Amino acid sequence: MSLTNCRFYEEKYPDVDSLVMVNVRQVAEMGAYVKLLEYDNIDGMILLSELSRRRIRSIQKLIRVGRNEVVVVLRVDKEKGYIDLSKRRVSPEDVLKCE
Repeated sequence: MSLTNCRFYEEKYPDVDSLVMVNVRQVAEMGAYVKLLEYDNIDGMILLSELSRRRIRSIQKLIRVGRNEVVVVLRVDKEKGYIDLSKRRVSPEDVLKCE
């Protein structure tokens, strides 16, 4: 799958509490590094504590590299370029809206 540069919105960064589509690039001990598909593939991170409501036994079973996921924006630090995301706070209804 090739990632192209494409921005769906005029703003460079998403708003807090908005739903965004991401592509998982790397899974690490502290969470998952992702690219925001609707915002010109800028980097974001899903923190480990925000991956699931349940106890996490295996990160690889929850999130896989290369998959697209629906997440919600928790924090945006425009100065440093950090975007913290949550998969845990996304409801099944939200996923259906985004697909």
